[in-house]
Amino acid sequence: MNYLKLELDKPIIVALKYPTGKPVKGFHGPELRWILTNDQALYTPVQVQEQIAGLKIKAGQRFQIERGKNGWKVSHPQAQPAAAILDAQPSLDSPVDEIPHSRLEDALRNAVTAAAAAEKHAEKLGYACRFSSADVRAMAISVLIGMQQRAA
Repeated sequence: MNYLKLELDKPIIVALKYPTGKPVKGFHGPELRWILTNDQALYTPVQVQEQIAGLKIKAGQRFQIERGKNGWKVSHPQAQPAAAILDAQPSLDSPVDEIPHSRLEDALRNAVTAAAAAEKHAEKLGYACRFSSADVRAMAISVLIGMQQRAA
């Protein structure tokens, strides 16, 4: 079985195939072997189970894990709001370069713009609305399909 080796101080996002780890004897004493959704094994100290349980992480749910100099850290992934991504970029109306944009690029720009506008509107209404990169990708694919259907 292939296993995932974490680099020191490099967080990675993973998802568990099963909700609990299997106790195993490791090189440095008791460890837990987790099976990830991509069928890789991840070996961690036993204490990581407490962190995962504390965050109520379920099988299939993505989370961030990091092996640091001072121990292991488990957290929910931090999604960057689409509005923040858009604010960090130059205006979509200003020409960035002279290279013509592909339909995919246009679809992605439209999806980011729509997500950012929706987040800002929701904020004005007092709602917490955040789109993940997967949400924006799904919107862009839908826009691209619509563009292709109109072109046909």
